[in-house]
Amino acid sequence: MAEDNLTVKISGLENPAKNIGIGSNIGQILTGGGFNLINLLFFLAGVVFFFSLVLAGWQYMFSSGDQKNIEQASGRLNNSIIGLVVVIAAFLITNLISSIIGANSIF
Repeated sequence: MAEDNLTVKISGLENPAKNIGIGSNIGQILTGGGFNLINLLFFLAGVVFFFSLVLAGWQYMFSSGDQKNIEQASGRLNNSIIGLVVVIAAFLITNLISSIIGANSIF
């Protein structure tokens, strides 16, 4: 069978985007390869939740039965849990949107 003249070997073509490696995916292109700002932000939100939770527990332990301090501690605990739920929802929505648009490799 005769070789088709329209066949082009892709491996022989010059890379038009020399700054972006051939093996790069969209996550490496958007984040500069390796550093992922989105995951860092979600991690920091988790750390803030943890410290807020510890502070609420500490405040509750040392309230000495004072109703005002107990209410402040339980309010901080409620706000921490609501914040965690919002962060988890944002993470899930971000993952859902990225999978819909085909940018799964960002995460």
